[in-house]
Amino acid sequence: MTLDDAMKHAKEKWLELKGTKCGDEHKQLYVWLKELKKLKKLNK
Repeated sequence: MTLDDAMKHAKEKWLELKGTKCGDEHKQLYVWLKELKKLKKLNK
């Protein structure tokens, strides 16, 4: 699984489960993964 795949999955689950604890956790995971991707680009 790539970082982009993980971001896509987290976003899909976040939207699917919106308003639940699990949805909130997937939203947070998506935000962290997006931040990681941004940091990786800066370090190249």
